[in-house]
Amino acid sequence: MIKVILTLGLLFGFIFASEKKEVIKVCYLEWGKLGGKELPNKGFAPDVTLTVLKEAGYDATIDILPWSRCLKSVEHRRHDMVATFWIGEEQKKTYQYFEPQSLDYINFITLKNYQAKSGKLEDFYGKSIGVMRDAGGIEKFFSKRDKFKVFDVTSELQLINLLKIGRIDAIVTDSVPLLSLVENKFPELVGQLKVWEPEIQLNVSAPAIALSHPKKDEIMKRFNKAFIKLMKKDFYKEMFKRHNLKVKYKKY
Repeated sequence: MIKVILTLGLLFGFIFASEKKEVIKVCYLEWGKLGGKELPNKGFAPDVTLTVLKEAGYDATIDILPWSRCLKSVEHRRHDMVATFWIGEEQKKTYQYFEPQSLDYINFITLKNYQAKSGKLEDFYGKSIGVMRDAGGIEKFFSKRDKFKVFDVTSELQLINLLKIGRIDAIVTDSVPLLSLVENKFPELVGQLKVWEPEIQLNVSAPAIALSHPKKDEIMKRFNKAFIKLMKKDFYKEMFKRHNLKVKYKKY
């Protein structure tokens, strides 16, 4: 009898171990309604990525970190993935990208009373411009970097504070998360910012994994299959409702 019980215990232990899902560790930054420790499911971008990982058969965790720290953590495999990341040629040397999550327009953003001819690069030559360090996805701006006084910062809150106190003339970024961050953290600036047209460039945003990750091909295959499946069911409708946010995205 004891032998039978031990055998059954070992069998159930084996079954439990075999059913235990692999955990994928994801990181992202605090960035408006796209990411934040206090947001529903840590924000839109983490929510999308973790939902897809669950559909792909993984368990997943998300940490909200300073941006540079998140990237370094993925590169050193303390985390497996970035929840989403602008695709850039320089970044492709280190990262492999999954299916696109959103399409993001990059613009100059200033205080409402700022005077300029338009949002074209040449109309901001000589001005002080704030950008997120290691952001990627602003190659067209950086191709003319010598024409600007560039402030590289590690926090989106720093960008807004610098603009607010007049240390910089403009921010170069995606206006959707920036304006949602202003709504949450800087209510005094709501309605006081201007997004300049035309946009500087259109970015494709996608989750990313380090090229050095030993399981990147398997994770990517399972993730992309699950993502396309969910997109065909239009699961973004629920995401938009939950996060009170809409992004442009590729249709499947």
